[in-house]
Amino acid sequence: MLIMREFGWKGGLKKIKEELKITHPILKDVNGASAPLLWKKYLAGDEEALKVLIAYNAEDVIPMRYMLEYAIQNLRKKEGLTPKEEEGDE
Repeated sequence: MLIMREFGWKGGLKKIKEELKITHPILKDVNGASAPLLWKKYLAGDEEALKVLIAYNAEDVIPMRYMLEYAIQNLRKKEGLTPKEEEGDE
């Protein structure tokens, strides 16, 4: 996530998730290179390959929420905003 670079986090999604300690990998043997292969297996009729691919994608997408929350909190601090000011109440 590009926004994470603003806070000194570098590297790919997996590395940033590990550094923020928000990763709980279920599929330890599946990586980015596996995704296209799983998709091809599914297209060839392997229903289990689709289940694994969906689980792999969930492991990537769900932690992004926490990364975005981290970025938002740090942007608020950086800009000196309180939640009330941010919402435009005053």
